[in-house]
Amino acid sequence: MEKIKYKSNALNTMVDLLHGKYEMVRLQAATSILKLSSMFSDNSTPESDKAKTRKTNDEATLAEEHVREMKQLTNEDNKVLNDLLDKVHNGVDYEDTD
Repeated sequence: MEKIKYKSNALNTMVDLLHGKYEMVRLQAATSILKLSSMFSDNSTPESDKAKTRKTNDEATLAEEHVREMKQLTNEDNKVLNDLLDKVHNGVDYEDTD
């Protein structure tokens, strides 16, 4: 319970500092709040953010393509497997069918 109280007090203090007298205090409070909310990092730039977004989009596109390929392979493999299972079920040796 005590931890929640301290967290609440700390956050309230930062919010109060957003309305502070000095610009630097307001800037530091805003930066701290953004960092804590994972909306800002020290090494973030608009260019790096765009690059990360492009990379994430490219990875998502590749993943979607792999899923489509796996579904296609799965359908073809299922047909082959079903044919083999039918032959085994019917007593046909699968090595003799090639």
